Amino acid sequence: MKEFKIALILLSAVAFSQSYATDYIIRSTDTANGNTRFQGTNVSNYTYNIQIPSSGLTSEDSLLVYGYYDIANGTKISANRFTYVSNGRWGNSFSFYGGSSSNATVIQAREIMFMLQPDNQTSFDYTKGINAEDLTDLSGLSNLPNFNVNGSTVTFRGEIVNSNALNINIGSDYISGQSSLTLESYDENTAAEYSVGTVYFNYSKQGYDSNGVFTVGRGLTLNADNITFSSSYSEGKAYSSTVNIVDGGRLNLGAVNFRLDSDAVTINHLDGVLAAGSSSYLEIGTGGRPASLNYVLGENAIFDTSNGSIYIESTANLSSADGVNGGMLVRGGGELNIFTSVDAVTGKVHVTGGSILHSDNGWFVNAQSVQVDAGSRLGFDGDMLLNADSKITIGVDSESLFGQIGNTVTILSEDGSYGSLYFILGADAFENSDSITIGLDSIIGDSSFANWDSFDISTNMGEYYIQDGNITFVVPEPAEWAALFGAIALGVAAWRRRRAGR
Repeated sequence: MKEFKIALILLSAVAFSQSYATDYIIRSTDTANGNTRFQGTNVSNYTYNIQIPSSGLTSEDSLLVYGYYDIANGTKISANRFTYVSNGRWGNSFSFYGGSSSNATVIQAREIMFMLQPDNQTSFDYTKGINAEDLTDLSGLSNLPNFNVNGSTVTFRGEIVNSNALNINIGSDYISGQSSLTLESYDENTAAEYSVGTVYFNYSKQGYDSNGVFTVGRGLTLNADNITFSSSYSEGKAYSSTVNIVDGGRLNLGAVNFRLDSDAVTINHLDGVLAAGSSSYLEIGTGGRPASLNYVLGENAIFDTSNGSIYIESTANLSSADGVNGGMLVRGGGELNIFTSVDAVTGKVHVTGGSILHSDNGWFVNAQSVQVDAGSRLGFDGDMLLNADSKITIGVDSESLFGQIGNTVTILSEDGSYGSLYFILGADAFENSDSITIGLDSIIGDSSFANWDSFDISTNMGEYYIQDGNITFVVPEPAEWAALFGAIALGVAAWRRRRAGR
């Protein structure tokens, strides 16, 4: 009986402490002019349907905001759903306006929606507004066509809904300083995906320094029609644009457009995925303009070619991020074509999933390692210059399915050594035969090279021998298989002991 009373008390405590979702609607008190900025729920310039408690919103609440024309820098919102209905005071848009990066705007909600009041430019009566009851049904509103980030630092955490035609302006021709927008998923345990139209960068043309930053970050897949850089600037002033792909974000991009001959653009592809968007290919270049485009690789830059081929043009400068060895993983079964120097690639280069990586400017001479999985290919123009530190890994699944390097190349050594050549044989490589024989010049396309023994060759299983320009892999002996399975069994036993000890 005592235990039952304790359980009842605990259950009551849990029920009492549980938070329940509330749908809040707030409206600006400035109905006469319609030119007030929303500053968050802790600034009392609004009326409400239900008073928001002093503790603020919970992560289960929803908030609908209307009657404002801009959102002030430093606004903080955390909710389940956030809907902002612009009054359209200055056209079919609104702005995140002004402030410093230390007082950033952060909107975190599982669903984020931007809407526009009807008849906004012609007959909207700011003294009347819209009844809160009408706003519980959003069918009478239209999707916002665009918004502006003007001199603000803004972060969205969550999914922007009904955003397919939404254009984003970063900076404007009358704004100085930095305008920055970061898009992420709701939290580290949640993924998000949505689409936008065009992301525009705009510089000041009123005599100010200006720069824009656009970041696709944690947990987000963003489908963007194109990124278009500025068409205006201030003579003699500093200006630049930066696009970041970081923290595992994915950018499916349709096109890149330059409009200034003197532009300075950096794409930091540090930790995440770049893929072609709605078209069958994506060109990363200045479009023939003499602008500056620096494409910076991190250690975890992934190019996904499943939607179409990607081209890094000769007008781009490829480099590694400061303090890291920039590399690339090419996957998806399509092509990545690089028409600029790859000498600055100092990390790992990995081609997988039946993909093709082609370097028009030669071998990855400074890469930490190069791995080409079975069915994939790395092609390049020029000599293959190797040394004692060179590391090449080739995947082999059968006599007809293996990784390939080069078309017709010439293998050279800069120090008399050729480095390591490691073969990874697939689990089913010997399913139909006790041996696999492949012409070495089919793997690395130099038919005149005869010093294959100069490589430090090894495999993940079995034996091999080289004869008449061929390499033959032999199925592992039973004792070797037994040792392999024994090692696996020991590992499983150790895991079970650790699990039992928890």
